[in-house]
Amino acid sequence: MPVPDYDEFDLVAVGQDGTLVLNMREDRSVNDVGVDAELLIRDFRRKLDHYVHAISSGYAAQFAVRKGVTKVTRIRIELSSFERPAPGVMAMLESVGRELPGVNVTGVWVDLSDVGLDVIEQALVTTLTEELRPGWKSVQLWVYAVGGFRYATIEATYGLMKTVRSEPSENVWAMLGEHKRVSYDERTGTWMSGHVLIERDDFKCVFHNDGAPEGMPPLDQQDYRREFELYPRVLAHIPESIKQLNGSTLLITPIIEGISATDVDAETLEAEVLKVFLPLLPRKWTFAYMWFSMVGGEGHAGISVTVGKGAVQNLQPPEAMLALLTRLKKAAYDPRTGTWMSGRLEFKPGGQYRSQFSNSETPEWVPAPTAAEYRYEFEVYPRDPSEIPESIRRLVM
Repeated sequence: MPVPDYDEFDLVAVGQDGTLVLNMREDRSVNDVGVDAELLIRDFRRKLDHYVHAISSGYAAQFAVRKGVTKVTRIRIELSSFERPAPGVMAMLESVGRELPGVNVTGVWVDLSDVGLDVIEQALVTTLTEELRPGWKSVQLWVYAVGGFRYATIEATYGLMKTVRSEPSENVWAMLGEHKRVSYDERTGTWMSGHVLIERDDFKCVFHNDGAPEGMPPLDQQDYRREFELYPRVLAHIPESIKQLNGSTLLITPIIEGISATDVDAETLEAEVLKVFLPLLPRKWTFAYMWFSMVGGEGHAGISVTVGKGAVQNLQPPEAMLALLTRLKKAAYDPRTGTWMSGRLEFKPGGQYRSQFSNSETPEWVPAPTAAEYRYEFEVYPRDPSEIPESIRRLVM
């Protein structure tokens, strides 16, 4: 349960060895507008008080017994988040055992950035089955989530082949949303529909990236446009039926590898570069920049990211990013001054960014353009001779 839901109680897992795992999740960051460390600490204290009361009153143990545990031997309270909690939160979490003398209870932080699909799928299955009436034999979940549209149904089978249908809770939807996010691939996007089959001793998850499942009505262009804005993918991985939806071409803004069927201005393309760039960044990043140089068909680019307290990671931009930069270079062309030869985009959390371009210089750390490359540059993007630096003019003469 999210930390701000003070009065909600989330029992994630019950082990047959008598272990209870109680979880709470923090999706907010001190980088968010209107959020600071004091607010996060205050909300966590209220949530933790609720969990401590559930344990001391015996409610948590009673809940576990109803799930088949004969005796509770230990309890683990987990706080899940993508960022390390504030020191005040960590202190309360790690000292929770002192608040419950005589109870074997510990508090731990779970770093969600290290959580893979297998862990999320197991948590999804646990969350889903914990909400069902006891005695189920098998469970199936069908889900359809595209853009802002979502639909899902659960079918649980009990004795004598009796089936009970229900809708997923917000907890299950939260798990599905996290699964969809972690499943994202820059070329193929992420899933739009899926099926989960759960049996007593096993489960199987199958997800599809190619549109509506059989028996579901197709969505409109707005839903798919929103999907591809949230999860960009290359043109080849957008089904033809979606591109030609409703009898007309789906005009998607340039996201990856020039998906748009129309020409757009430099400002719009620069915004689309941001959409491709930001999903590449690791969790907990604090500053990032991308440098690039393109002269006469020869291109170079790199990404540098500062993470946590100062560690720097260097990333290689995907080919899709270079394709967008090529279009941006073309859109920025001016008949008098030409277009840029190099540039730099700087980013900070919260949507802050700054762009810089140069029509005459290239980075010192990449090979200097040759005379042939400069000649090709000025053939494709001719400019006023006065806008060509003297050093480049002498080279191409």
